[in-house]
Amino acid sequence: MRELDALVAEKVMGWNCDIGSSSFDMPTGKLPNFSTSISDAWLVVDAMRCDFMLRQMMGHGWECIFKLPDLKIGQADADTAPEAICRAALEAVNE
Repeated sequence: MRELDALVAEKVMGWNCDIGSSSFDMPTGKLPNFSTSISDAWLVVDAMRCDFMLRQMMGHGWECIFKLPDLKIGQADADTAPEAICRAALEAVNE
């Protein structure tokens, strides 16, 4: 999951991060646990600054959807809410 956290730090948050060398250029000085901590995942939601939906699916984990102002959509399902948030945010910002 740390690779996912590093991708979110770079692509969504705009931070410089090299997980292989443990070199992080970010406000906290360490890589947040975006994909496993709901409080860290909310930092991703705040950074996206767009319409957002998160819902628990009946017995099937979580679904997250981001809708950017340019109408691009990022959607992801995952076992946990933080992971769904991270995957949907990455999908939304990918070109």
